[in-house]
Amino acid sequence: MNNIHHPLVQRRRNQPSSLWYLIRRSGLGLWAFLLFFTALLLVSPAQATESKIAAGVSHTVVIKSDGTLWAWGGNENGQLGDGTTADKDAPMQISSGATWTAVAAGYSHTVALQSDGTLWGWGNNSNGQLGDGTTAAKNTPVQVGNGTDWTTVSAGYRHTIALQSDGTLWAWGNNDSGQLGDGTYESRNAPVQVGSGPAWRAIAAGWRHTVALQSDGTLWAWGSNGSGELGDGTDRRKNTPVKIGNETTWTAIAAAEHTVALQSDGTLWAWGDNWTGQVGNGSVGDEVTAPLQIGNSTAWTAIAAGPSHTVALQGDGTLWAWGRNSSGQLGDGTTGDKNTPIQTRSGTAWRAIAAGSGHAVALQSDGTVWVWGGNSVGQLGNGTTGNKGTPVQIGSGTAWSVIKAKGDQTLALQSDGTLWAWGNNRSGQLGDGTYESRNAPVQVGSDTVWAVIEAGSSHTVALQYDSTLWAWGANNFGQLGDGTFVDKDRPVQVGSDAVWTAIAAGPSYTVALKADGTLWAWGYNRDGRLGDGTTLTRNSPVQVGSGNTWEAIATGSGHTAALQSDGTLWAWGRNRFGQLGDGTNEDKNTPIQIGSGTAWTAITLGRNYTVGLQSDGTLWAWGNNGSGQLGDGTYEFRNAPVQVGSGAVWTAITAGWSRTTALQSDGSLWAWGGGGDGVESQKTPMQIGNGVVWTAITAGWSHTVALQSNGTLWAWGWNRSGQLGDGEAWKETPQLIAVQDITPPSGGLRINGDANTTNSPDVTLTLSCSDSSCATMQFSNDQAVWSTVVAYSDSMAWILTAGDGVKTVYARLTDGAGNSSEVSATITLNTAVAVGEAGGGGGTLGLFTGLMLLLIVMCIRCDISVLARRLLKINQRFLLFRWR
Repeated sequence: MNNIHHPLVQRRRNQPSSLWYLIRRSGLGLWAFLLFFTALLLVSPAQATESKIAAGVSHTVVIKSDGTLWAWGGNENGQLGDGTTADKDAPMQISSGATWTAVAAGYSHTVALQSDGTLWGWGNNSNGQLGDGTTAAKNTPVQVGNGTDWTTVSAGYRHTIALQSDGTLWAWGNNDSGQLGDGTYESRNAPVQVGSGPAWRAIAAGWRHTVALQSDGTLWAWGSNGSGELGDGTDRRKNTPVKIGNETTWTAIAAAEHTVALQSDGTLWAWGDNWTGQVGNGSVGDEVTAPLQIGNSTAWTAIAAGPSHTVALQGDGTLWAWGRNSSGQLGDGTTGDKNTPIQTRSGTAWRAIAAGSGHAVALQSDGTVWVWGGNSVGQLGNGTTGNKGTPVQIGSGTAWSVIKAKGDQTLALQSDGTLWAWGNNRSGQLGDGTYESRNAPVQVGSDTVWAVIEAGSSHTVALQYDSTLWAWGANNFGQLGDGTFVDKDRPVQVGSDAVWTAIAAGPSYTVALKADGTLWAWGYNRDGRLGDGTTLTRNSPVQVGSGNTWEAIATGSGHTAALQSDGTLWAWGRNRFGQLGDGTNEDKNTPIQIGSGTAWTAITLGRNYTVGLQSDGTLWAWGNNGSGQLGDGTYEFRNAPVQVGSGAVWTAITAGWSRTTALQSDGSLWAWGGGGDGVESQKTPMQIGNGVVWTAITAGWSHTVALQSNGTLWAWGWNRSGQLGDGEAWKETPQLIAVQDITPPSGGLRINGDANTTNSPDVTLTLSCSDSSCATMQFSNDQAVWSTVVAYSDSMAWILTAGDGVKTVYARLTDGAGNSSEVSATITLNTAVAVGEAGGGGGTLGLFTGLMLLLIVMCIRCDISVLARRLLKINQRFLLFRWR
């Protein structure tokens, strides 16, 4: 089906650009339009600290670092999920009791994942795009089936696609162009599988087509193709996946009415609809039916596609955009279309992007969220409905000794024996007597007796120096081992014995060693992960076998591994991906030996894969490899050990959800794999930092924590529950972690060197921060409208509010821990009456309005971009006064 039938495309291609035509079609009188345009220029910026973003045609959805979900903008179909159909021009929380991990927005529907792997949808459902078996719209979240294995989701115009943890691909909703890929053109109101192989690892839903990557790096597409958006060199639609070219190096994809993709060498490629230059190849109007490289840069790292514009990031943190710009969606301060990439605003702090129909959303490395472009129904979330042509903003400890990360929480011991925890706490797993998540370390009790710590997905176990065993957190499957199924928000002792020597915790189960070399397990037992020969859940310890030579243990997402004193390696539990390493894919509920070797010295288990060290320093891996987490240079699953590289220099290993980190004998740190922590998928080890000596590492599902030789603690990766402990959002590079500092910075503010009066509103501010802790600053003339946050410096140019009299300037100083304080200073402004300031400032607005009227009359049939440029030029000083 040709995309010309899309209502948005019809309006775009047939509607004149004359200002007068737009006024007549909108039903606005000249005065109404004047008031609207004036309001557009005077809206204020907003601030926010969200960490995950998605943009629909007229609504925006964001997940904060604490896992809460917020939405704003158009809501005519209930796509905000707040139980109403009323538009919202400011963020409001959706489903306060849930922890959200990923979100996607379609034309007027929303789909999102929760931390338990369930998938939910809400909004327009006319074609079954919510996947709940109906075609009735929903204004609150409804679950898609009963599965808990969903990992990735993407939403198109009126269809949805999603991946499950086994690599299978599912689709539902509108199928008039074959966009579901099931070989038919029938719409579906419940998920149907695309193909039969579990080989998919990345997906993108366009308006009426779908693009996906397989684990071997190949690119596939299906659905509408009227503008060449499938990239197969034709304009014919396809209802089953077709391979695009022969390359096996594709790493990321985005789709709307055109398609954009990245290759592993950092090059950027695009094809499809190019009516407004959104392909970025320097032309306009000509459809591109096969992948075409955009420029020569090899620095591209992330992409997002709107219906007719594209946004992308480069490795240096710069933000770029091109294509349609009628609503300012390119963020360059103009409304002129661009057919090649242009940098959007200066700065190198951008790290995530999303594109709507006529607006865009982006995150900076400090966790702040920024929006720009169309805002007709409040989709920018800044409390207004005016467009924005440029983006607006909606530690030192050295005593750490032991670290452990798992799930969405982090634990650490200090050298004095105190225990600290931070991150997700919905089941009490932090042990601080509450169920409140923490984004900075909090002490667990006041004892100084802790020696060993381990974290499961939502529970914690620890040993004290006297060899007693303690547990706390979720207990729904008896994983605390106290004989009950009741959650505990403080440590409780497991039995009364003081004989425990080693512990490991997996999702809803625990494994531990006693001093006599016997092995014990309890909790959830699906797939035989307890190793007791059954699949029965246990709420107190049961012995694994009868041997007494066990020496080390490790737990994964559903399988367990252990070493015996003779250096042999054993495993049991789930084996769908070959993670047991016995050459099969069959589950085992009792320990089986892995190979015949007796040289194993260390093991770590990720989600469905295993990594092990041998005594000669070689490193081996097996199991799931969809993200390259085995480090063997492929994406092929392995059911027997394969060597990582050829070196014999490895000393320590840790595995996360799909990412592996390891230390070499020289103290260097290396990582590979990908998914979930903001780093591109890497099939072979890459070094983290240079010239730093690391001593210990641990990994949660999607975050990593490490110690340096100087005793400092560092963390990076996903931070949705505060598991990085830095009080902020996502970090892609190591960040120093300190015990929470709650002392605000102190400082001072001077205007023109403490002068009493000034003859000009242009003044110089001098800042001081007495404790040298200030990191950022922002300013205000009235404490109501604050300037953009900037890095702290001791000098700042400023403009006082118009009109003579005593003027007060306020400064907000913020330190690296997020603590803030405000300082202020006054000065008397005494000037002669300036042009435009007669009558106490009303003359400025009166003159501006008169000039606007004159220009509109003169340009009654001129192009809107010409008028905008003239208005902006005349109003330059006026805007400077208003914003400063």
